[in-house]
Parts: sequence; C-alpha cells; structure tokens
Amino acid sequence: MLYVVLNCRELPGVVRRYRGYFLLPALFVALSAIGWATVALYPVPAALSILGVMGALGCLAAIDIAVHTDPRRRASVVRAARRSVALVAGTVVVALANQRILSIMERGMLVGDGSLSARIAQGLTPIIAGVLQPLRLLVGFGAGNSIVAYQAGLDTAKSALSGLGKPSMWNWISRFTPESSFTMSAYTSVITDFGLVGLAALVALVVRDARHARTACLAAGQRAEARTYLWWTILVAYLYLQFEGYAFYALPLLVWALRTRPLRIDEQA
Repeated sequence: MLYVVLNCRELPGVVRRYRGYFLLPALFVALSAIGWATVALYPVPAALSILGVMGALGCLAAIDIAVHTDPRRRASVVRAARRSVALVAGTVVVALANQRILSIMERGMLVGDGSLSARIAQGLTPIIAGVLQPLRLLVGFGAGNSIVAYQAGLDTAKSALSGLGKPSMWNWISRFTPESSFTMSAYTSVITDFGLVGLAALVALVVRDARHARTACLAAGQRAEARTYLWWTILVAYLYLQFEGYAFYALPLLVWALRTRPLRIDEQA
C-alpha cells in the first residue's frame, strides 16, 4: 500500500483497468452499514476487516503499477506467480500426506484430524448463524462482527456435529472476543462480514476475468495456456477453501494475470 501511495500518479489508470474490484470496498461498507446499525459495531475489528480488503487491492495495484508497462517483465512475473501458487499447493499436499492421513484412516475424518474438525467448526458456525437469520446470510453481519455470528450459531453447530469430532474443537470458539474472532478462511470471512451478496460480487468478477482470459487464449490457438488459467483459478479457489491464510495474495495475483493475459495476446498479434 505504501508503494501505491508513492506511485499515486499511476493509480487512476489502475482503477480504470480494475474498476469492478475497486468498487468492492464501497459495496462491502454499504452491506456492513446494515449490520453496524442493527447488530453491533466493533471499531477495531471492523477497521481490520476493511483494511484486509484494501490490502488485497494494494497488492493488485502495486504489481500492476510495477510491471504493466513492460511486457517482458510482466510475463516473468506471471511465471513467478504461477510457480508460487504451485509451491503453496505442493506444501499443502505434502503436509496432508503424512501422519494426518494415517490418523484419518484409523479414527475417521473428523476425530482423526483435529485441524480439519476445528476448521469445519470455525467455518460452519457463522454460516449456520446466517441460515438461522436469512437476512444476515444475504447481507452479512457487518465488517468486524464475526463474534456475533459465532455466538449466534455455536449451539446449533455443536448439535449438528455432536459426536462427530473432537470436543476440543468447540472450546476455543467459546473463548473468542471481538478482537480475536478472526478466521484464516477468506470465504468464511467474506460470507460472515458481507454475506452472500458480497461473496457473489467477488466471485462474479473473478469468473468473468477467467472466462475472458480463457476465450482470448483459445482464440489465439493457445489451448494449453487456456487450460493453465482454468486450473490456476480452481487451485486458488481450493487454497481459500482450505483456510490457508498464507494464500492471501494468491487471489490478487490471479486477478492481475487473468486481466493482463488478453492484453499480452493483443501485443503479440
């Protein structure tokens, strides 16, 4: 974000190229205003939630400002980003392929994998709270109000998974405070804070860009490249479903690559 501020003269062009994404914070704040007015407002968690969104846009703007004028450098960054995502995915696979698999085989999916059971508990609880309150599922509880969702959905979530996982999977959720009720799961955070409306807006933008990049590749006869972008999109979605907090910048890197790919094909033509 500091890099973007220092290169603020380039920012208007970035905003034009990624207009839909830069409108998301306004949508998220508008959705959050409903929750802030009717549920609660915790200033510090709310600020951190919105700053998280701005941080992703800062990454997108920084990489675009740094390389969008140099096609050769842009191509090298795309390759580096692709390798980074592949490395993260490989790390996840290796981590899951050791003692965790043996434990799951012996004791079952939830009991045998304490990490998985905790993730299910953390992800399911606020979503159940939204199901119990359909308006909240639609527009969210408001930025920073995860604690409200956890409190509202905890008892029902525990009943739904009674006996399926480790009892300890619920203990730490019950100790959450407004400042500590964050989650490493990006999709859970988006649904909890901004509802299905916010999630649908984000997904629609990414899917649009993925289809555009794939169409451009196919039109240029680059079928292998088209498959690469398709699987790259699926891989990034998996990383977020897997609660991998260190995959945070995978999404803005993907968006940047998807949006610049058609431009690179036009330059080659």
